[in-house]
Amino acid sequence: MNDIQRWLRERFPKARWEEPEGALGLLTHRVRLPGRAARVPADHLFLDLETLGFVGRPLFLIGLLHADPDGRMRLVQLLARDYAEEEATLRYFSRIYGPYRAWVTFNGKSFDVPSLRLRCAFHRLPPVGPETHVDLLHLARRHFRGVFEDCRLKTLERRICGRHRIDDLDGARVPDAYHRWVRESDPSWLEPILRHNRDDLVTLAELYANLIDIEESEKPEEP
Repeated sequence: MNDIQRWLRERFPKARWEEPEGALGLLTHRVRLPGRAARVPADHLFLDLETLGFVGRPLFLIGLLHADPDGRMRLVQLLARDYAEEEATLRYFSRIYGPYRAWVTFNGKSFDVPSLRLRCAFHRLPPVGPETHVDLLHLARRHFRGVFEDCRLKTLERRICGRHRIDDLDGARVPDAYHRWVRESDPSWLEPILRHNRDDLVTLAELYANLIDIEESEKPEEP
């Protein structure tokens, strides 16, 4: 067992670590979500990227949440363990998760999907993108602009999900933490990135369930 496997077993004892073809890291969590969030459509893929900056900068973590055939939720994190593994991470994502019909993101129309497409183009890979894209930021603004102080993900998490994170890594500090991990091989820099991404995905699923309920309730009744 290598050092990162040993460390991951200590920090995420319920998760499974794999290294597909030795080309990237794959960390799989079993998660239980409350209420309707535990029953998302089988063809929906919740997606959240961690990158080294603005749109077009290299990405190193693709966080995904989806329902298994048995209905249980699976949270998967595809990790480029160093800068050179970005291409393999994109290839794995495209092959395994590209066929999902619908993607659910938060600000993904402006960030996540353009980032994926630009990085695929950089590596001369086929473009990726969903048939249907549900961007929860747009839905949140429709219903809560002027109601809440803002529509940031953490604000919605606190106001709608009733949850407040403690010691969460600020998104602006994620790139530096990853650079430190690559340079020093110190997993203490990697742990907060993985937890931050995992928590974002759980919140995405809960927000989706709540916002879809609101959308459905506001539909006019058929005569």
